[in-house]
Amino acid sequence: AAVVGEWLLVVNKAEAGKRLLDRLLDLKAADEQSLSAVPAWQQARASRPLQAAASFWIGMQAVRSAVKNQKVFTGQADNPAVELLFGGLQNVLNSTDWLQAQLQIAETSLQLSVAAPFQTDWIPENRQWFFGPAASGTVPAVPQVTELLGSVGMYRNVSEMWQRAGDLFNADINDRMAEAESNLGTVFGGRDFGDEVLGAFGPEMQLLAARQRFSAEQPIPAIQLPAFALVLTMKDAATMRPELRRAFQSAIGFFNITGIQEGRSQLEMDMQKTADQELVIARYLPPRRPTAGEAPPVPLIYNFSPTVAFQGDVFVLSSTEQLATEILQVPRQPAASANMRMELQAAVASQLIADNQQAMITQNMLTKGQTREEAETEVGVLQQLISLVQGLTLQLRPDTAANRLQLELDLQLTPATAEAGQSVREESDRGN
Repeated sequence: AAVVGEWLLVVNKAEAGKRLLDRLLDLKAADEQSLSAVPAWQQARASRPLQAAASFWIGMQAVRSAVKNQKVFTGQADNPAVELLFGGLQNVLNSTDWLQAQLQIAETSLQLSVAAPFQTDWIPENRQWFFGPAASGTVPAVPQVTELLGSVGMYRNVSEMWQRAGDLFNADINDRMAEAESNLGTVFGGRDFGDEVLGAFGPEMQLLAARQRFSAEQPIPAIQLPAFALVLTMKDAATMRPELRRAFQSAIGFFNITGIQEGRSQLEMDMQKTADQELVIARYLPPRRPTAGEAPPVPLIYNFSPTVAFQGDVFVLSSTEQLATEILQVPRQPAASANMRMELQAAVASQLIADNQQAMITQNMLTKGQTREEAETEVGVLQQLISLVQGLTLQLRPDTAANRLQLELDLQLTPATAEAGQSVREESDRGN
C-alpha cells in the first residue's frame, strides 16, 4: 500500500504497484500512455450519457489478441438457435475497436446499454440474412394477446441462413440439417425446404408464449404449460395456403400413426373458415375414464391442440387453437425500430408457477428428497424472486446514420424494488 498525494494505492503485486506509482509520479509521461490518450476511448467517452450510474469500456483489439481462438471469434457456430439469435454480432465483435456499457438507474427500472461502432460492410455475404440489406431489417408488430408471457420479434431471412449453412456451421450440424431437409422435403411434397418452403416467407418473424386458460369442459393437465406460436408473413399466400394446409395434415397423420405404436391418444382434425380467416385444428380425443377408482392425472399432451391459421398473408403455427385464434383477432403493438426485440412479463410467469405449484412441490419431494415444507419453501422463494420485477425487454438496434450498434436491456422493477434502486442511485450520485 502507498499514499501519493490524495491517492491511496493498494495492490496485490509489487510490479503492478510500481507501474502505477510511476504513472502517478510522472503524470505528463503517463498521459501519453494512458487510456485517456487512446482515440477509441475518446470516441466512446464523448457518447457516454451524463447520468450513467456506472460505465464500462473494453478495447476489443486487446480482447481479440488474448482470446482469438475462442468460439465467439471463429466463423462457425455449434448451435443453429444461437446463430439465429446472435450470429451477426460475431462479425461486429471481430471488427469493432471497442465496446462500451452504461448502467442507468431510474425510479422504476434498471437499464443496461451496450454500444459499439458499426459498419454495414463488416457483415459478409454469408450473414446478410441477419441484419437485412443495409442493416434495414426491423421486427414485426407484436399481437397483444391476453396474458402474454413473452415474445421474440426479429428480422431473420431464415431461407438464406439455411442455404448458407455450409459456411456457418460445422460438419456435424450440416449433416443433421441435410437429414432434416430430406425429411421435411417429403412432408412438403418434394419441395426444396430451404429455397421453396422457407423462401416462401418474409424475413420478419414473431415467437409468442402465453398462459393458457382451460375451460371446465376441457381436460386440465396435471402440469400446465404455456401456449406457443410462430407468426410469419407469406410472400404468395394463394400458392402457399394449400401447401401448408396439406403439410400440416400430413404431419398430424404421421403423428397419429406413431401415437398408436406408443399408446398415445389420437388427434382429431377440424377446420374452421370465415370470410377472411382459416384454421386447421388438431385436438386430442378426451382421455378415457376408468370404470372404477380414481382417474389418473391428465397427461401433458392435453396442453396441446396444434393449429395452423391463415388470414390474408399472415401464417400462424400454434401449439393451441386458443392462441392461434386470438392472434388473428387482437390488435398489434406498433413495430419497434429494432433488428430484434425480446419481452418477458413477470406477472404471467408468476401465475404459471402458481398454476403448477402443487406439481412442482411434488416433483421436488420426489427428485430432491425434500420434505413438503422444504419443497414449498423453495417454490415460494422462486415466486418471491420473480415478484421483484415487472418485466424485461432486450432489443438490438443498428443505427447506420450514427454508425453505431446498440444492445439495450431494460429491467422494469416492482415498486418496492424500485425504491431500493432509487436509494442506490442516490448513493451513487453522492459518491460522484
